[in-house]
Amino acid sequence: MFMSSAVEQVIAGLAVDSDLWCEDGHFAAISLLYDIAIFTYCTQNKQWHVFNESAMSAYICLLNVPGHFDVLLGTDGAPVVPAAAHTYSVNRCNHGVSGDVWLHLQKITLSIMCSILRVISVV
Repeated sequence: MFMSSAVEQVIAGLAVDSDLWCEDGHFAAISLLYDIAIFTYCTQNKQWHVFNESAMSAYICLLNVPGHFDVLLGTDGAPVVPAAAHTYSVNRCNHGVSGDVWLHLQKITLSIMCSILRVISVV
C-alpha cells in the first residue's frame, strides 16, 4: 500500500510522504535481495555505514543528508569503496539460503512491482 502511494506521488510530480522514506531496513532488504553492497555516508555523524559488505554482484555509494539520499558518483569512473565503514552485519552468509532461493525472491519482487506499476498506469 505504501509503495503504490509513493509511486503515484512521484509520477504526479509530488513529494513522497515522510512515512514512505527509505529506512535502514529497506537498504538491508535490497542489499540482500540483489546481492549488492550499499555504502551510505551520513553527513550528520560523518561516518560510513555498509549493508551486505560481502556482496558479489555490485555496490552503490549514497550520501545521506537530512531528508533524503543522493547517489555518489566518482570523479573519474565509479565511486571509490570506503576503506572502512560501520557494518550492520547484514549479509547473505548469515541466512543459509541458496542462490536459487534469492533468484526466486527477486523474480517474485519484480512481478509484484510490475503489477503495481500496471495498476497505477491504469488509474
